[in-house]
Amino acid sequence: MENKAGRAVSREDLGRILQSLLGSRFHLALHHETRELKVYELVIDRGGPKIHAVPERARRRPSAPVISTEKCWQLAELISIQLSIPAATEDPSRPSIASGPPIPVFDKTGLPGVFDFEYDMKVEPGLPAVNLWQNVLQQQLGLKLDSRKEQVEGVVVDGADRIPVAN
Repeated sequence: MENKAGRAVSREDLGRILQSLLGSRFHLALHHETRELKVYELVIDRGGPKIHAVPERARRRPSAPVISTEKCWQLAELISIQLSIPAATEDPSRPSIASGPPIPVFDKTGLPGVFDFEYDMKVEPGLPAVNLWQNVLQQQLGLKLDSRKEQVEGVVVDGADRIPVAN
């Protein structure tokens, strides 16, 4: 299945287009629901950010790790996904697998621009991902995660067909 928007679309518009496509092809039925959840906010640490936006001409080659957005939302999304993965164990034959939905992480840094940086994260068995990220963020990037409870709107899937409707 392939579809094209035919024009540049915003992230929000893309979500609505995808929802419409899934609704028509898979008879996707869903509703929105607000729940109080534990969330994290990605904020600037008290010492200030250790990352800075880079100009277009100074960006690295595409194969290098790059965090690039109008703000740091890609980094927030990466952290969100990794926080849903349980802490590593001493037994390498038992890999850690993400369980449940990602924990919401919101970019509240206010940092505009494209960021090109690397970070070094040493996984320690038994240490939760949030602690690993706090160390990296504070020591290497000048950022931190603040935990709080917040009303978050989410999508609940009520049903969908397994086989899509043909074109």
